[in-house]
Amino acid sequence: MKEKIKVFYSEKAIDYDDVILHCADLVVLGSQSFETLDFKNELNGQGGVFDKMKTFSKKVRRPVFIAIKTNDYGKIRRSVVALEDGKLLTIADCNGASLDNFGGFGYKICHTSLGKFGIIVANDIKNTEALKALLLCESRLIINLYVDVYDFNVQNLVASLGYLFGTPIISCGGHGVVATNGVGKIDFFSNKDRAEFCLSTKRSLKTVNVKTPFNI
Repeated sequence: MKEKIKVFYSEKAIDYDDVILHCADLVVLGSQSFETLDFKNELNGQGGVFDKMKTFSKKVRRPVFIAIKTNDYGKIRRSVVALEDGKLLTIADCNGASLDNFGGFGYKICHTSLGKFGIIVANDIKNTEALKALLLCESRLIINLYVDVYDFNVQNLVASLGYLFGTPIISCGGHGVVATNGVGKIDFFSNKDRAEFCLSTKRSLKTVNVKTPFNI
């Protein structure tokens, strides 16, 4: 498995030739790349969104992570669909309920040709226990899509969590894309709709001294 991967990010829909030309190892697409995935319509053969995502992933022949709204019989969720080579790997949801999110069914790990990746959707990234659980399951990279920036600084959060847990993190959303390799600094940041960057997926394990108000 590669220790350094090239990531291609786009907030909007792209042609698969763009990915081939940029020689990316991993493709990350934002919430404007595909329309809402309606499970009822898909099961009735009236949707077509899932087929479009499968076709795209089969043509690029790389792991693809897509931020997308899902409609589960009227329950609207922020979700991430993971695919590779035309096959569905998993669908992860945002667990935190809000006005535009019904609440999901747990955090997900998926096995790709690049290794095991953990998926945290939207502002669930603030839940450190979720991050810890994914890393205990040997995720080599955390992918966080659909995050917004209204109540915290994403760059500071990603850098801090990456350092605390010694893990690479890619976070994409309304702020653009932020990436850290887990050593306490931001390796890449862009607020544009499209970007490409390289990121080390090697975990940096360390001891972190935490001060408490009590002498234990």
